[in-house]
Amino acid sequence: MALVAVVGLAGWLYRHPWGAESTSGDTERRASEPSKADAATPAGLKGDGVVELRDLKLFTKSDTDTAVYYVAELVNVGARAVAQPRAEIVLYDGQRQVLGEASCDAMVVMDLEPGEAVPCTGVVSKGSGFTSHRVTTSYSAPDGGRRAAELSIAEVDSAAPKERFAAHRVTGTITNRSAFEASDLWVIVGLYGEDGKIVGAGRTTLADAPLSAGGTGPFAVSIFNVSGRSKTSRVLVYGYERR
Repeated sequence: MALVAVVGLAGWLYRHPWGAESTSGDTERRASEPSKADAATPAGLKGDGVVELRDLKLFTKSDTDTAVYYVAELVNVGARAVAQPRAEIVLYDGQRQVLGEASCDAMVVMDLEPGEAVPCTGVVSKGSGFTSHRVTTSYSAPDGGRRAAELSIAEVDSAAPKERFAAHRVTGTITNRSAFEASDLWVIVGLYGEDGKIVGAGRTTLADAPLSAGGTGPFAVSIFNVSGRSKTSRVLVYGYERR
Protein backbone atom coordinates (compact mmCIF):
# COMPACT_ATOMS: atom_id res chain seq x y z
CA MET A 1 0.00 0.00 0.00
CA ALA A 2 1.33 3.44 -0.89
CA LEU A 3 1.33 6.59 1.17
CA VAL A 4 -0.33 9.45 -0.72
CA ALA A 5 0.08 13.24 -0.62
CA VAL A 6 -2.06 15.59 -2.73
CA VAL A 7 -1.13 19.23 -3.39
CA GLY A 8 -2.40 22.02 -5.63
CA LEU A 9 -0.58 22.91 -8.82
CA ALA A 10 -1.12 25.22 -11.78
CA GLY A 11 0.05 23.64 -15.02
CA TRP A 12 1.40 24.67 -18.41
CA LEU A 13 -0.26 23.34 -21.54
CA TYR A 14 1.89 22.83 -24.64
CA ARG A 15 0.72 19.69 -26.44
CA HIS A 16 -1.47 18.68 -29.35
CA PRO A 17 -3.73 15.85 -28.10
CA TRP A 18 -5.12 13.07 -30.25
CA GLY A 19 -8.17 13.07 -28.01
CA ALA A 20 -8.07 9.35 -27.34
CA GLU A 21 -9.02 7.91 -23.98
CA SER A 22 -9.24 4.24 -23.08
CA THR A 23 -10.13 1.96 -20.22
CA SER A 24 -8.44 -1.37 -19.76
CA GLY A 25 -8.95 -4.83 -21.12
CA ASP A 26 -8.39 -6.16 -24.59
CA THR A 27 -9.70 -2.98 -26.23
CA GLU A 28 -9.45 -1.36 -29.61
CA ARG A 29 -10.56 2.22 -30.23
CA ARG A 30 -10.23 4.71 -33.03
CA ALA A 31 -8.20 7.74 -32.04
CA SER A 32 -11.18 10.06 -32.39
CA GLU A 33 -13.46 8.00 -30.15
CA PRO A 34 -13.21 7.86 -26.34
CA SER A 35 -13.52 4.26 -25.23
CA LYS A 36 -16.25 2.99 -22.94
CA ALA A 37 -15.98 0.62 -20.00
CA ASP A 38 -17.75 -2.10 -21.96
CA ALA A 39 -14.89 -4.29 -23.13
CA ALA A 40 -14.07 -7.61 -21.51
CA THR A 41 -11.10 -7.40 -19.15
CA PRO A 42 -8.62 -10.26 -19.41
CA ALA A 43 -8.15 -12.40 -16.32
CA GLY A 44 -5.10 -11.72 -14.20
CA LEU A 45 -2.11 -14.00 -14.16
CA LYS A 46 -2.92 -15.30 -10.67
CA GLY A 47 -5.66 -14.90 -8.07
CA ASP A 48 -8.85 -12.96 -8.70
CA GLY A 49 -7.33 -9.51 -9.10
CA VAL A 50 -8.05 -7.49 -12.22
CA VAL A 51 -6.09 -4.51 -13.53
CA GLU A 52 -7.60 -1.77 -15.69
CA LEU A 53 -5.89 1.03 -17.59
CA ARG A 54 -8.01 4.14 -17.07
CA ASP A 55 -8.10 7.63 -18.57
CA LEU A 56 -5.46 6.87 -21.20
CA LYS A 57 -4.32 10.04 -23.00
CA LEU A 58 -2.41 9.74 -26.30
CA PHE A 59 -0.85 13.00 -27.49
CA THR A 60 1.99 14.65 -29.41
CA LYS A 61 3.97 17.73 -28.40
CA SER A 62 3.96 19.40 -31.82
CA ASP A 63 2.47 19.02 -35.29
CA THR A 64 5.80 17.72 -36.61
CA ASP A 65 6.51 15.29 -33.78
CA THR A 66 6.53 11.63 -34.83
CA ALA A 67 6.42 10.42 -31.23
CA VAL A 68 3.16 9.74 -29.42
CA TYR A 69 3.25 10.20 -25.65
CA TYR A 70 0.82 8.58 -23.26
CA VAL A 71 -0.27 8.82 -19.64
CA ALA A 72 -2.85 6.82 -17.70
CA GLU A 73 -3.60 5.13 -14.39
CA LEU A 74 -3.37 1.43 -13.61
CA VAL A 75 -6.23 0.50 -11.26
CA ASN A 76 -6.72 -2.68 -9.27
CA VAL A 77 -10.45 -3.43 -9.62
CA GLY A 78 -10.16 -6.94 -8.21
CA ALA A 79 -10.46 -8.36 -4.70
CA ARG A 80 -6.79 -9.03 -3.96
CA ALA A 81 -3.53 -7.11 -4.04
CA VAL A 82 -1.47 -7.38 -7.22
CA ALA A 83 2.18 -6.67 -8.04
CA GLN A 84 3.84 -5.07 -11.05
CA PRO A 85 0.64 -3.91 -12.82
CA ARG A 86 1.21 -3.17 -16.49
CA ALA A 87 -0.47 -2.53 -19.81
CA GLU A 88 0.78 -3.05 -23.35
CA ILE A 89 -0.32 -0.37 -25.82
CA VAL A 90 -0.22 -1.01 -29.58
CA LEU A 91 -0.88 1.75 -32.16
CA TYR A 92 -2.21 0.96 -35.65
CA ASP A 93 -2.49 2.93 -38.86
CA GLY A 94 -5.53 2.98 -41.15
CA GLN A 95 -4.47 -0.28 -42.82
CA ARG A 96 -4.24 -2.07 -39.46
CA GLN A 97 -0.47 -2.13 -39.62
CA VAL A 98 1.40 -1.75 -36.34
CA LEU A 99 3.06 1.65 -36.05
CA GLY A 100 4.56 1.04 -32.63
CA GLU A 101 4.00 -0.41 -29.20
CA ALA A 102 5.10 0.29 -25.66
CA SER A 103 4.37 -0.54 -22.04
CA CYS A 104 2.58 1.63 -19.48
CA ASP A 105 3.72 -0.04 -16.29
CA ALA A 106 4.38 0.26 -12.59
CA MET A 107 6.83 -2.62 -12.24
CA VAL A 108 8.24 -1.07 -9.04
CA VAL A 109 4.90 -1.49 -7.23
CA MET A 110 4.68 -4.81 -5.40
CA ASP A 111 1.43 -4.29 -3.48
CA LEU A 112 -1.31 -2.47 -5.37
CA GLU A 113 -4.32 -3.01 -3.12
CA PRO A 114 -7.93 -3.34 -4.36
CA GLY A 115 -9.27 0.06 -5.40
CA GLU A 116 -5.84 1.67 -5.56
CA ALA A 117 -4.51 3.42 -8.68
CA VAL A 118 -0.96 4.19 -9.76
CA PRO A 119 0.08 6.50 -12.65
CA CYS A 120 2.08 5.29 -15.63
CA THR A 121 3.52 7.06 -18.65
CA GLY A 122 5.76 6.58 -21.67
CA VAL A 123 6.26 7.20 -25.37
CA VAL A 124 5.87 5.39 -28.69
CA SER A 125 8.76 6.79 -30.73
CA LYS A 126 7.05 6.43 -34.14
CA GLY A 127 3.31 6.48 -33.62
CA SER A 128 2.00 9.68 -35.17
CA GLY A 129 -0.88 9.21 -37.58
CA PHE A 130 -2.33 6.24 -35.71
CA THR A 131 -6.05 5.63 -36.17
CA SER A 132 -6.68 2.97 -33.51
CA HIS A 133 -5.01 1.36 -30.55
CA ARG A 134 -5.12 -1.82 -28.48
CA VAL A 135 -4.59 -2.20 -24.72
CA THR A 136 -3.85 -5.44 -22.88
CA THR A 137 -3.33 -5.51 -19.10
CA SER A 138 -1.54 -7.97 -16.82
CA TYR A 139 0.14 -8.22 -13.41
CA SER A 140 2.20 -10.49 -11.18
CA ALA A 141 1.46 -12.20 -7.87
CA PRO A 142 2.65 -10.27 -4.80
CA ASP A 143 5.68 -11.48 -2.86
CA GLY A 144 3.92 -12.51 0.34
CA GLY A 145 7.17 -12.92 2.24
CA ARG A 146 8.26 -9.31 1.96
CA ARG A 147 6.73 -6.57 4.10
CA ALA A 148 5.82 -3.13 2.76
CA ALA A 149 7.59 -0.31 4.59
CA GLU A 150 5.69 2.28 6.64
CA LEU A 151 6.66 5.58 5.02
CA SER A 152 5.70 9.22 5.47
CA ILE A 153 5.88 12.15 3.04
CA ALA A 154 6.74 15.71 4.12
CA GLU A 155 7.82 19.10 2.77
CA VAL A 156 6.09 18.49 -0.56
CA ASP A 157 6.40 21.34 -3.04
CA SER A 158 4.87 21.36 -6.53
CA ALA A 159 6.19 23.93 -8.98
CA ALA A 160 4.49 24.45 -12.33
CA PRO A 161 6.75 25.34 -15.28
CA LYS A 162 7.15 29.03 -16.01
CA GLU A 163 8.38 28.43 -19.56
CA ARG A 164 6.93 26.47 -22.45
CA PHE A 165 9.33 23.50 -22.42
CA ALA A 166 10.26 23.47 -18.74
CA ALA A 167 9.27 20.64 -16.41
CA HIS A 168 6.69 20.34 -13.68
CA ARG A 169 8.82 19.69 -10.60
CA VAL A 170 7.65 18.01 -7.41
CA THR A 171 10.00 17.71 -4.42
CA GLY A 172 9.77 16.54 -0.83
CA THR A 173 11.19 14.15 1.76
CA ILE A 174 10.44 10.54 2.70
CA THR A 175 10.86 9.09 6.20
CA ASN A 176 10.98 5.39 7.01
CA ARG A 177 8.66 4.83 10.00
CA SER A 178 9.23 1.07 9.92
CA ALA A 179 11.24 -0.91 12.47
CA PHE A 180 13.33 -2.31 9.60
CA GLU A 181 15.51 -0.98 6.80
CA ALA A 182 13.50 -0.05 3.69
CA SER A 183 14.77 -0.59 0.15
CA ASP A 184 13.42 -0.38 -3.42
CA LEU A 185 12.06 3.07 -2.57
CA TRP A 186 10.20 4.76 -5.41
CA VAL A 187 8.23 7.99 -5.61
CA ILE A 188 5.51 8.19 -8.28
CA VAL A 189 3.78 11.51 -9.08
CA GLY A 190 0.57 12.07 -11.03
CA LEU A 191 -0.65 15.44 -12.33
CA TYR A 192 -4.42 15.93 -12.60
CA GLY A 193 -6.61 18.41 -14.49
CA GLU A 194 -9.75 20.31 -13.54
CA ASP A 195 -11.84 17.18 -14.17
CA GLY A 196 -9.72 15.09 -11.80
CA LYS A 197 -8.27 12.96 -14.58
CA ILE A 198 -4.58 12.36 -15.04
CA VAL A 199 -2.64 14.58 -17.48
CA GLY A 200 0.98 13.79 -16.59
CA ALA A 201 3.17 11.46 -14.54
CA GLY A 202 6.74 10.81 -13.49
CA ARG A 203 8.73 8.77 -11.01
CA THR A 204 12.12 8.53 -9.37
CA THR A 205 13.99 6.31 -6.97
CA LEU A 206 15.14 7.71 -3.65
CA ALA A 207 18.79 8.73 -3.94
CA ASP A 208 19.49 7.93 -0.28
CA ALA A 209 17.96 4.45 -0.40
CA PRO A 210 17.99 2.13 1.39
CA LEU A 211 16.64 4.02 4.40
CA SER A 212 17.40 2.77 7.88
CA ALA A 213 14.59 2.71 10.45
CA GLY A 214 13.78 6.37 11.16
CA GLY A 215 15.90 7.57 8.24
CA THR A 216 14.87 10.44 5.94
CA GLY A 217 15.80 11.22 2.34
CA PRO A 218 14.84 13.83 -0.30
CA PHE A 219 13.20 13.25 -3.67
CA ALA A 220 12.65 15.30 -6.82
CA VAL A 221 10.45 14.32 -9.78
CA SER A 222 10.50 16.29 -13.08
CA ILE A 223 7.62 15.82 -15.55
CA PHE A 224 8.09 17.20 -19.07
CA ASN A 225 5.27 15.53 -21.03
CA VAL A 226 1.68 16.49 -20.17
CA SER A 227 -1.56 16.12 -22.09
CA GLY A 228 -3.34 19.11 -20.55
CA ARG A 229 -3.25 21.83 -17.94
CA SER A 230 -2.82 20.47 -14.40
CA LYS A 231 -4.52 21.62 -11.22
CA THR A 232 -3.27 19.20 -8.56
CA SER A 233 -0.50 16.67 -8.07
CA ARG A 234 -0.60 13.37 -6.21
CA VAL A 235 2.53 11.84 -4.67
CA LEU A 236 2.80 8.12 -3.89
CA VAL A 237 5.75 6.38 -2.27
CA TYR A 238 6.53 2.66 -2.25
CA GLY A 239 9.21 0.78 -0.34
CA TYR A 240 9.78 -2.71 1.05
CA GLU A 241 11.73 -4.62 3.62
CA ARG A 242 15.28 -5.12 2.46
CA ARG A 243 16.02 -8.70 1.44
